[in-house]
Amino acid sequence: MIKTLYTRYFIKRLHNLKNAGSKNENQVADYLNFFSKKKTEYEWVETSCICKELNKNFTNNDITIGKYDRYCLDFETVMCQNCGHIRAKNYPKDKHLEDFYSAHYRRLMHKDIIDKENYTSIIFNSDREASVRRHKFIFENFDIKKNDKELFILDFGGGSGGNLANLTNKGKLLLYDYDTQFYEIAKKHNIDIFKGTLSELKKNYPKPDLIILSHVVEHWPNFVEMIEKIKTLCSNETNIYIEVPASTSLNVGRRGYDIFSDFQFAHYSYFFTDNLINYLEILGFKVISFNNQSQILIKISENKKDVILKDYTEENIKTLFYAELKFRLKFITIKKIIRNFFGKKAIEILKKILRR
Repeated sequence: MIKTLYTRYFIKRLHNLKNAGSKNENQVADYLNFFSKKKTEYEWVETSCICKELNKNFTNNDITIGKYDRYCLDFETVMCQNCGHIRAKNYPKDKHLEDFYSAHYRRLMHKDIIDKENYTSIIFNSDREASVRRHKFIFENFDIKKNDKELFILDFGGGSGGNLANLTNKGKLLLYDYDTQFYEIAKKHNIDIFKGTLSELKKNYPKPDLIILSHVVEHWPNFVEMIEKIKTLCSNETNIYIEVPASTSLNVGRRGYDIFSDFQFAHYSYFFTDNLINYLEILGFKVISFNNQSQILIKISENKKDVILKDYTEENIKTLFYAELKFRLKFITIKKIIRNFFGKKAIEILKKILRR
């Protein structure tokens, strides 16, 4: 019943451009202008779910979730009914993604501040502040025998390097990222930089004690391939920290319960925590700790065992249903308060502001 209600009725809100999450008109205009050119310049391919590589009996069985992203771009998202994972239906090939991330991503995402003289400092300090919560989770659950003052920590896809700035007392720090504009500020904070292939990284550095993948894996269209590559960098003692903007956490209030605000071209995957853990266990990892905000700490499992792919479709649709219900009730409550205090005219003004 919940699945029917969600897929027939609730989901319609995600198919209406008026409900797109971003209200920054200048950013939206630049974003749409950029992609109007790249729609033909980039080569786009139809995608398959992550579970295709993990399930011998895979058959394509998707349902449409969204039709646009939060910036009003035509961007269809689908849920796989074999496992319940949400992904972009169509996506550019790898060579075009490298162009997007190295040359365009930050200019589109940080339009309001990127031309400021202290732009790199703003982003670095913002990342540094956000890292406090991550470090607390990591080191409260860290599973390693080595002295934690002599660690080798790799931030993979770490952007500005701010994630590492508060860890200078922990040992050697290394940043690996496409974007070169933050290299100088990272170096000023005693963070080493590596730009090259993963095979070169393996040759030139020892096995890390900790690998940080914070808001990285949702960008990967080749999740299984990339996790396998990350695995080659690890010893049995290496801890890997993964954090994603999990759809699971929408139900506890992230993004104001609104999945439409999550959808954006740069995110290929929209993970639910149970799916992500299931994939990682199939790929040979054990979970040390996780929480409902999808902070996950893992390491290579020493006990080889077969893990089956699980289907979380029903559970995940329930999560989206209850998040959507809370999202709608939130606005009903706000409208009642405004109507009672300011009258019906105020409700009409509110509708125009919210574009609902």
